[in-house]
Amino acid sequence: MENFTSDVLLELIQNDNESETIEYKSNLNDTGQICKYISALGNAAIASLNPRAYLIWGVEDITKNIIGTKFDPYTSKARILPKDGNKKRMKNSNYPFITYIEENINPKIQLEWKEFKNVQGKRLVVLIIDVTHINQPIKYKGVEYVRSGTSLKPLNEFPEKERQIWKSFESSKFEMEFAKTNVSYPDIENLLDINFYKRTINMDIIHESDIIQSLIEDNIIVSSGNSFDITNLGAYTLAKDMNSFPHLKRRTVRITKYEGNYKTDNAVYDAIGNMGIIVGFHNMIVNIMRHIPYVEDYTGGIRNDIPQFPELVVRELLANTIAHQDFTISGMRPMVEIFNNRIIFSNPGVPLIDPMRFLDFPPRSRNTELADLLGKFKIVES
Repeated sequence: MENFTSDVLLELIQNDNESETIEYKSNLNDTGQICKYISALGNAAIASLNPRAYLIWGVEDITKNIIGTKFDPYTSKARILPKDGNKKRMKNSNYPFITYIEENINPKIQLEWKEFKNVQGKRLVVLIIDVTHINQPIKYKGVEYVRSGTSLKPLNEFPEKERQIWKSFESSKFEMEFAKTNVSYPDIENLLDINFYKRTINMDIIHESDIIQSLIEDNIIVSSGNSFDITNLGAYTLAKDMNSFPHLKRRTVRITKYEGNYKTDNAVYDAIGNMGIIVGFHNMIVNIMRHIPYVEDYTGGIRNDIPQFPELVVRELLANTIAHQDFTISGMRPMVEIFNNRIIFSNPGVPLIDPMRFLDFPPRSRNTELADLLGKFKIVES
């Protein structure tokens, strides 16, 4: 993370207590124990749909006092436990510490070590465990670990947590599956609104190769030899016509306006999105605002129609309805139902966070890639 600065680190320490995805240590240098923490923290991040977990040296675990650390991952050698398991006989080997970790953690994940030499006058070390592209639990020497209180335990002792981890892969897998394969770049321009893409994110790109590289980095397309594959994420967000992707059209937003206050009342407007949800987002807002109830206001002697539901709120709710849907559930789509006395936003799935904790719980994203792309287009705060 290039933007993980000392200020970001300090804010993380101040705002987040030790948890299943954050661990504070002073001078931990037991290589095997660190590997187990990587597995457990990473698996917790996967289960909670967090893109990253953190192991931080130089901070007390309860008080969060910044005390500094002497631990240096770059110069340390691996401390390997002898075969008899006696920790008293553990000694430094000649094996580089980071190399040992990279060879014994599977699958291969992005581990980023950062050193901060002056955080409140102290030296800190941070390991950022990036799980955004992982499709299986993280193992150390073939064993998957998880946090249980302050202990590290094998994941297979907690079947519910194991089930939750595997379920979390399903939604992300959907985003990165292919909507169309073996297409040329002209095909991509015919199927996806590339001009909208460039215009919205303020890209001043002339060369085709640069556009392609940007689309690949945003997980919209994947290079496949001399051709390309369009991901579900790319088609769902940027399609010019969803009829080109029938399996995704069933997941576009449906907007219905009822004549009264009940579903049994006649529907005076009923429309299903026919473009990618990013391309069509503004039109959806316009259609919702056109059909919500308004009240007359004569302040200052001038008649104004005031919407009963502010556009800012409608926009926020629609964006979250799209971003947090559960793609593992078929036969359902995001819906906006407008009645004379209320408006209802709904999507497939149940909340990742207990509704009673919505206000004080850290945000979680069910669909990381979709949330990142919506954030890039300034539809949500990613």
